[in-house]
Amino acid sequence: MNFTFNADEFIPAATNSWRALGDGTVDASGNYTAPDTFSSGGDAVVCDREYDGVRYSGASRALQITTLEEESSWNTLIAFKLSRSVKRPFVYGNGYQQQQIDIEVETADVDGK
Repeated sequence: MNFTFNADEFIPAATNSWRALGDGTVDASGNYTAPDTFSSGGDAVVCDREYDGVRYSGASRALQITTLEEESSWNTLIAFKLSRSVKRPFVYGNGYQQQQIDIEVETADVDGK
């Protein structure tokens, strides 16, 4: 993921200084690299401005980090089935008639997946 920060109006001669507050890293160009292993589900990227040896607080961005893979997409449903759950085959007596149901969905393959 690449971050940019345009703050030319704030000390135009200053340079950007990038840092990650968590387990990730950010290079001098603002390219963020998530860690192989991490201690939390988040990180933050901060861009400070530096001029004449003085660092000025700049912009920050919070990031959510996850090891979960993004779900693949689908276009067409082959089956969509609702049925009463066998775990709770009764109706509640609170007037709302709540019922636990099972939902079965099957999608058509996209690109062989």
